[in-house]
Amino acid sequence: MPQDFERLSKVNLAYLAGLIDGEGCIYLKRRAENSTWLQLMLTISQKDVAYLNKIKELIGKRCYFRKPGVTYTAANLVYSSNQAYEILKAIVPYLKLKREQAEFAIDFYENCKVPAGRKPRGIKLWQYMPELWEEREMLFWAIKRLKDVRNVA
Repeated sequence: MPQDFERLSKVNLAYLAGLIDGEGCIYLKRRAENSTWLQLMLTISQKDVAYLNKIKELIGKRCYFRKPGVTYTAANLVYSSNQAYEILKAIVPYLKLKREQAEFAIDFYENCKVPAGRKPRGIKLWQYMPELWEEREMLFWAIKRLKDVRNVA
């Protein structure tokens, strides 16, 4: 478990897991439709802004807080990359509905990072590191398939 979450009781971790099972979204965000750039994301949506503020304090991680607007009625806590990974790593034992999504997301973060340093100019990731690109794509589509409501029994 990430160190930051050792301060939380099992009850609080289970509570967060239940919240994410019901109101959360675990996904890999693509920069553009044909992009090879992927980023781990975790979003928690809720109409009650005060409640989301309490959840943000409980989690204690930096995030983007999107308040309700004209075109959307819910507020969102949006965690990306390391913050999303640490939250998922801490709550995965307590997840019920989204455990498989979280496991794929954790696998992505731990094993599919593009190594630091510059790749040759004009070369796409799938050309430069085809095995890594294939693994990243497989995890992207695995999570996406789990979200498909037509797959729900």
